[in-house]
Amino acid sequence: MSEILKYFDALLDRYYIFVYQYAFLVSCNDTSAKDIAFQTYLYTGDNVRKYAITDKSVNKPSETTKVSIPDPREIKSQKQVASAKFPAEQTPAASALTDSRAEAYVSENRELLLRLFANCNTVIDDFFLRHLRRRKSRSVIESSVDFAITDRLWALMRAPLLRKQALYLLYCMDFTQAEVSTLLHIPESRLPFLSPEDAAGLKELLKPVQPDEETLSSVSDDLYLRFEKRNVPLENKLRDIRLFFDRHILWIAGFLILFMLLAAMYTSRFA
Repeated sequence: MSEILKYFDALLDRYYIFVYQYAFLVSCNDTSAKDIAFQTYLYTGDNVRKYAITDKSVNKPSETTKVSIPDPREIKSQKQVASAKFPAEQTPAASALTDSRAEAYVSENRELLLRLFANCNTVIDDFFLRHLRRRKSRSVIESSVDFAITDRLWALMRAPLLRKQALYLLYCMDFTQAEVSTLLHIPESRLPFLSPEDAAGLKELLKPVQPDEETLSSVSDDLYLRFEKRNVPLENKLRDIRLFFDRHILWIAGFLILFMLLAAMYTSRFA
């Protein structure tokens, strides 16, 4: 298996449930949470390649056995990687990177984790800007998930969007106030505060919030299949462009109105 796959798999195995919890808390919808988490990892696939190459702790192969790191979208399936990319005699010695080392590097890389949740916030922005979202009733939500929607969880789900995001990032992911302020684009003075007891209670409250076993077992294959079938980096760039226009549509409309008014005034003076 190539290095890039090991890093991506480690990131997926370690943090997918947390991304799902965050997305579910924000969207209050199981299907939407899975879609948000899926798109987050599509965004992050390009980031992993950069961070994987900067891991200085891994002993790189010698020039005679040097193997290039493929892009995830070039891989048709994980099982085909070794036979398709490496000669059989080179596979064991091609890289000193082990699964445990990749997992340790991913868990220690704060910048990569911040990038993961920054990507998730981008997808969440897109999710809310495309359509007006009405929260479903408690009974409907509970019927679509494998965990109970308790009174405390329901009260948290009904909280304002930014408060939910800040609480999760601060007390479930243990980001600093400065990091959360950067992720959410709000001043630190607006961030909520919880006592250590309440913070521990929040983690315990959200612990049962997990996707179903079928999703957990298939998400990796679904992601690699998307990388294989589609030009994911191009799709991400197009989505970023659309999101830019969605965020700035009022400014763009105002500029166009002002331009037309100025044009009308200019032509009227010389009519």
